[in-house]
This record gives sequence, structure tokens and C-alpha cells, in this order.
Amino acid sequence: IGGDPYLSGWATYQTVSGMQAAGVIATVKHYIGNEQEHYRGGGGAYQVYSSNIDDRTMHEVYAWPFAEAVRAGSVLRIYLFSLINQTQACQNSKTLNGILKEELDFQGFIMSDWTAIISGANSVLAGTDMNMPGLMSYSDPEEHDPDTAVYSYWGSNLIEMVYNGSVPETRVDDMVTRIMAAYYQMGQDKNYPAVNFDKSTENTFLDGVEVNMHVNVMGNHGQTIREIGAASTIVLKNTGVLPVDVTKYKHYGIFGSDAGPNPDGPNGCSGRGCDQGTLVMGWGSGTANVRIHVMRWHSGHYTPLSVASESKRPLEWEDWIELDNRFGEWHAIKAARANNAILGPAFLEGAAAGTRLRHIVMTTMHSLVPKR
Repeated sequence: IGGDPYLSGWATYQTVSGMQAAGVIATVKHYIGNEQEHYRGGGGAYQVYSSNIDDRTMHEVYAWPFAEAVRAGSVLRIYLFSLINQTQACQNSKTLNGILKEELDFQGFIMSDWTAIISGANSVLAGTDMNMPGLMSYSDPEEHDPDTAVYSYWGSNLIEMVYNGSVPETRVDDMVTRIMAAYYQMGQDKNYPAVNFDKSTENTFLDGVEVNMHVNVMGNHGQTIREIGAASTIVLKNTGVLPVDVTKYKHYGIFGSDAGPNPDGPNGCSGRGCDQGTLVMGWGSGTANVRIHVMRWHSGHYTPLSVASESKRPLEWEDWIELDNRFGEWHAIKAARANNAILGPAFLEGAAAGTRLRHIVMTTMHSLVPKR
């Protein structure tokens, strides 16, 4: 959630407070030490990385934003797939029971990431309260009744764990209490709006039943995106070029993989998992479809920065997306010394000192302007 623990903590507090003020449970993730996607684990992965973090660093850097989430009253945590100090996250009693539930006095429930559970009693006793979506891996058949589910480390196996004494019944009571307390705390038992969309389809009707109402909730999001984009643009280097003298240069060129729209459309790649055209959002399961995508120079808000600008970016994506036979890896995109400027994030080691690189401006994914 960011390299600056104070800034991440402040942003987390504000986000949790805003979401839960509307009765929506804020999912704070990924707890804790989620440092990369490559070899992240989950679903029976054979090779999983470990974030090895000493106690002081864990508390002063990594735990701080999550502590702010607790202070904001968050009721849900979701943890990662990988290992923390060589122990898998969903059965790491030190981080779940010790730091989160005991030290930070977290009263909500802890939910696994999808197929992150790799054990039965160990994960339950370590502090996990909810197993999502319940199955062991995505290759397993879908089972709708947890009481009879066998393709699950929990399900019917959890019942057997209580019967044979592996898991105390009081622990199951604690799990249920934490989950239902969050439900009531958010007021979701009284006049809470019904679900009005189906994630499996964008069609309005499915099998003759209306499943998507296509509610427009954008409001003034376009203006907000513009403000955030402008405020988050950072000048990293300037040798007197900025601000640009528009009377001196009449033509401006923008080059690179991020200099134009995706030829297949902004939603042309599943999970936004491709590297062609402007990247309007990160890749992976947290993405959404874009209703309209306006390039910076088409929106009437784009200010040219130099005679020749290169628009590139490094990429890391969610582990399930494959690009060039790689899963969740970084593309190290080097900055070219010959250009006057580089738009977008890039690895700049050595390039910033180049005599021909006169200014560097780092921008964010703010070219997404919803239609108002």
C-alpha cells in the first residue's frame, strides 16, 4: 500500500472512514508484507516467495497503515497468498492473532484471498475467520453448500475438525461472531440496497431475469480524476525548460508505448492485461471496464511538455496474467538519454544525470476522464 507508512496510513484511514460511513464494508488488503506478484502463491502453487521482516520494521513500517485502518473502525482484513518470515500468511498466528487481533485489538474478521488457504485446522487456529471462495483451487468443481463441500480445506472438513477436537467449538463461535458483528455494525440488516449487478455478465438480462440495472454512479468523478491527476504530477528534474515557452516551439511530438490509445479499445484486454497503448489502470482482478477513455491531448486539458517526449512505463501485474510467458514480473523499461523528457514512470538510474535529458515529469494514470 505504498512505501511511506505515514502517507499510506493517512490514506487508509480516510478511505475506510469514507466507505464505511455509507454502510459499505471496507476491505483492507493485503495484510501484511505483500511485496510482489511473482511467485505469490495460492491455489497450490509449488514455488512461493517469503517476505522476511524483522520485528521493528514490521511494526514501524508495515503494520502502521493497518493500525490506522483499525483506528478508523475497519471490520474486514484480507491477507495475502505468500509467506511471511517463512510461514504461510493464512496460518501465520504471529501476524493474525498476535499483531492484528491482540496488539491492535482488531474486532472485525479476517478473510482469505481467493484460494489462499492451504490447510484446515492450522489456518483456523492461526486467526483466519473466512475462507474465500471456499475451494482449494480454481480447477475444483463449484460446491454451493459448505456443510457438504469436500473440495475445501474447510467446508465439511471444518465440521469434522470440531468433532475430533482439532478446532475448539469456541473458535468457530468467535469466527461467526466477528463476521456477523461486522454485518450489523454496518447496518446492512436494515434497508440495505439489494445487489443490482452480476459480475458474470454485462448483459441486462440473464436467463430472462434482470441481473444488471446499470446504475450510473459516476457523478462528478471526471472532475475528481482531473484534480487528482494534476496534483499527482511531479517534476523530478528541470533545467530551465519548464514552464514551456509556447511561442518558441510550434510542434510537439509524443512517442512511446503509452503515447496512444489501445487499438483494441480501452477494454480490449481481459483484466487490462496487455501492454499496448495507454494504461488506464493497473492489471488484475481489481480492474473494471472503462465506459469512455479520453486521451490527454484529446480532452482539452493536455499541456505539451517538450519538443520530443517519450511515454513509457515499467510493468508489474497480477500473477494470473501472462505476458510474453511471464507471470507477475517487472518489465524494466529504461529511459532513453536522447529524449528531452519522459512521461510516465520509468527506471531512471543513470538517465537522470544525462546531459541531454533536460527535464523529467512523472505522471499518473489520470488520462481516464469519465463522460459527465
